[in-house]
Amino acid sequence: MVEVGSKGIKARVFEFTKMNDGEAPDVKQKYSRDINTNLVQSMKDGRFTDVAILESTDAIAMLVGDMKEQSGAKDDCLVVGSSGAAKALNTDELAASVANKTGVLMDFINPEQEAKYAMVAAIRPKRRPESVLVARRMATRPRPLKIKTT
Repeated sequence: MVEVGSKGIKARVFEFTKMNDGEAPDVKQKYSRDINTNLVQSMKDGRFTDVAILESTDAIAMLVGDMKEQSGAKDDCLVVGSSGAAKALNTDELAASVANKTGVLMDFINPEQEAKYAMVAAIRPKRRPESVLVARRMATRPRPLKIKTT
């Protein structure tokens, strides 16, 4: 999987070994690499810049190729834009660029999906019914905290 986030592009390949019902699978990381990009930071008027799209597409293509070569990953790689990247008005341009260069279709997730996937990844199936994930959305303009000193 390749994740295009607000702070860069991350690629991971995991191998899962099935365990007994209700137990967490054994997980082996077969590939891991991060490339820092400025895709989200370089947005102008809510849009990815053309230069940032090209740089990100090149990085994604390199990571997809490396993942397949070094880890033995199958041809079905997944490229996902995080909820931070999904805020751009021209996500379709990035997705088209990635598809043209790699043949991989890119999708974007929203904050609710991101939270759901975090919970699924972090909590064993038998514990999920009794679990709660608490997420705090950061404001785009953090406000100073008022601290009472008396």
